[in-house]
This record gives sequence, C-alpha cells and structure tokens, in this order.
Amino acid sequence: MAAARDSDAIAALNDPGHPAVLALIARVAAHGAKVGRKVSLCGAAGGEPKFIEALLTAGLRPLSVSPAALGRTKEAIAWVNLSRRSPDG
Repeated sequence: MAAARDSDAIAALNDPGHPAVLALIARVAAHGAKVGRKVSLCGAAGGEPKFIEALLTAGLRPLSVSPAALGRTKEAIAWVNLSRRSPDG
C-alpha cells in the first residue's frame, strides 16, 4: 500500500491498521526472523497506541517513534501481553 499522508486527495487511503497492511507487516517480520534480519518500523504508526499491540503481535520489536510519542508508546507497550498469543497469531 502506498498512500501519501500529505496528499489530501489520497490521505484517507493511508490506514496502517488495515488488516492487509498488518498481514504484510507480519509476513515481512516473519521472513526477517527466518533469515536472521531484524525488521523495524519507522513512521507515525509505531508511535500510535492503537496500533502497538497489532504491530507487536505481527512480530515487530524495534519501533522508531518521535520523542514526543515515546512516553505514550512505552505505556502502550507495557499493557501488551504477548504471552497469551498463539504462535499463529
């Protein structure tokens, strides 16, 4: 998916929480783990609390966030319990 956040004409198409986007992130993270490469996310979604659990469940661990988002991101991560997840998500 490619949708420029700064373009009013297509900004509404930018949905990092869309199931297809999360599925793609999970596939990339799984492949990275398989080949021994770390996969991280840079962008606004990594610092958005409503996406944190889905991103961690998808297999991401490094999340690049702005300094302003660091506190709320750390708090959101603290509330995620990945141990209750099955290996298949």
